[in-house]
Amino acid sequence: MKEMKGVAPVAIAVVIIVAVIAAAAAYLYLKPPEEEEEEIAALRFWHSYGATELAKAEVLIAEWDEDHPDIEVEMEYVPYDMLFQKMVTLLAAGEVPCDLARYDVALTSGLADMGVLMELSDLAEAAGVSEDDFYPGPWETCVWEGGLYGLPLDTTTRILFYRKDLFEAEGVSVPTTWDELRSVASQLTKDLDADGVTDQWGFLYEGYDTWHFNSFLWQAGGSELSSDMKTSTINNDKGVEALQFLLDLIYVDKVNPPPEIWKWPVEALSTGETAMGLSGPWGWACARDIFGLDVEAKLGFATLPAGPAGEASVIGGQNLVMPKFTEHPEEAFELAKYYTSYYYQSEMMKVEQFPTLKAASEAEVIAGNPLWATVAEQMETARSRVIHPKYAEINDITHKYLEEAFAQLKTAQEALDVAAAEINELL
Repeated sequence: MKEMKGVAPVAIAVVIIVAVIAAAAAYLYLKPPEEEEEEIAALRFWHSYGATELAKAEVLIAEWDEDHPDIEVEMEYVPYDMLFQKMVTLLAAGEVPCDLARYDVALTSGLADMGVLMELSDLAEAAGVSEDDFYPGPWETCVWEGGLYGLPLDTTTRILFYRKDLFEAEGVSVPTTWDELRSVASQLTKDLDADGVTDQWGFLYEGYDTWHFNSFLWQAGGSELSSDMKTSTINNDKGVEALQFLLDLIYVDKVNPPPEIWKWPVEALSTGETAMGLSGPWGWACARDIFGLDVEAKLGFATLPAGPAGEASVIGGQNLVMPKFTEHPEEAFELAKYYTSYYYQSEMMKVEQFPTLKAASEAEVIAGNPLWATVAEQMETARSRVIHPKYAEINDITHKYLEEAFAQLKTAQEALDVAAAEINELL
């Protein structure tokens, strides 16, 4: 009995331990495995949207976030003139600045040439994104040396703005060619108070850089660079013809104000100081909201008059680019695809962001709107400024010598010859 008394407690304890272990094992076996927390990809999107555009974009991104619980978009404002330097500086330090950025069409090739952007051809093909869906001008700005380094997000172009009331008062039609432009501008140039000073100019060209000059350069059949981009061609006979046409409007026909009294075309149109001028989609709202013009009654729109080589205008706008080394390339491209979708682009038209997607420019928002209809028509012949990593320097050189030509310090040929020589040195 003594032995039994000594063994029983130990045996009981062993039974209890075994039972506990068995119960625990059974619990673990029967308990459903805990679901692992799904990793959320945080995408940083750099942009320089204004307040109105940003408010609309945030609403659209919030909708997208709801459908993509595994992706979270962090929108970060980076001032337009700081984005390039900030991106390059962070990449040089071995940091990933962002996963996607909204970046100027004219400067995209520069980043691509530096080797800091991800090539997107494979991602685009897998996602069914095709260049045929976009306007050719914006798409071209995303291509560098055969590679795709962005998707065109929004675009813009310059069209002819004119004062309908001034045209009607004079009984003239909107010009469609250079010769008609010269003739109509002559009829609309007036000294209204007979004091010997022009009060109403028929036309207003203003500006020295490629954004202003290139439309006329292309209309004449000229180009900035040769097809292999190794030589400047701005000073050939077509380039000289374009510049001389603009100089003659000022100094021979006297239908365009001289540079010392140039104004922002939207202001001059609103005040009646000019009957015609070049602007983009933004000009309509600016004329209405800043200068109080009755735009519905007084402002008309047309494509730019054709030169000897036909119609042409310049494009601006922003691309979506993806810096190298992003940890979420597929997710970032999925977001880029949304930004270039019919839904997003047609919705952004409501805050005056013109789409790069052809189908979106046919959305209901364009119906009955003469401004958007004209922009869409002009986009068919709109072109990108030279797609080259040294575009900014090329533009600076062009600006310098166009300014001298418009100031009559050099002839058209002299100015473009010197510009071409400096551009060739740069190349």
